[in-house]
Amino acid sequence: MLSSIEATSNAATLIVDRHISDNAGDKPALRYGEKRYSYHDLAALMNRAGNMLRRLGVGPGEEILVAISPSPSLVASLLGAMKIGATAILLPKSTDRPAVERLVSERHPKVAIAEAARISLFPHHDTLPLLVVGEAVGSCRSFIAEMRESPSSLGRSSIEQSAPAVAVLDGDQLRFLKHADIAAVKPHSITLMFDNWDLGQALSRFARADEVQLPETHC
Repeated sequence: MLSSIEATSNAATLIVDRHISDNAGDKPALRYGEKRYSYHDLAALMNRAGNMLRRLGVGPGEEILVAISPSPSLVASLLGAMKIGATAILLPKSTDRPAVERLVSERHPKVAIAEAARISLFPHHDTLPLLVVGEAVGSCRSFIAEMRESPSSLGRSSIEQSAPAVAVLDGDQLRFLKHADIAAVKPHSITLMFDNWDLGQALSRFARADEVQLPETHC
């Protein structure tokens, strides 16, 4: 069993930052098609996303909506939110506009991040800033451009382990993983499915400094 992080800390420390501190930053962390990312690369992606979200007004305890297929952009978004103490709510491909409208009304997310093919889920760009992975149109912002403008270093936000780290919309329910769930992980002990990809197992592998294979969605 991996040792738990401190009671008022952040699971991003365990699954990414700790490996940098342990001189394991060159280990392979993420594979997506022919692309390979080390833990140094993963930390940079996470920190850029966290800085980007902070710049857009996202703070600890707040939520963002993420409509991206399993990809490096998805991993960066959820880890970046986690590191600043926010929670990414992941929306599977089956999510329709009424479900998004309900989430916006009930959860009051601060930002949405979506693939270009799914921006029609978010008709309220004036009240909910929308970052687009792909070609941005109208008042939408480019996720890649915003990431490039964001620093790759970021201090983590302390947060209680009982706080939610990430969530997946499952039908009309939200399935949450808490920071404590990740801190106390055993091999393959977390299950959280997202579009036929086991996100829970991926977080378990990150915690052990293993490599995560992403399904090839070509998005």
